[in-house]
Amino acid sequence: MRSTVPWQWANQKWQREGLPPVQMRVGIFTGPVAVGSLGSKHRLEC
Repeated sequence: MRSTVPWQWANQKWQREGLPPVQMRVGIFTGPVAVGSLGSKHRLEC
């Protein structure tokens, strides 16, 4: 979770430079999980 603040700073810098922000979510879970990118035109079909 300590990496969150540097990413926020990087996103602010990139937005000032006219670049799109990086959107990221982090989840912590210790059991079975299904992972994917849903609802995006750039989603991967694996």
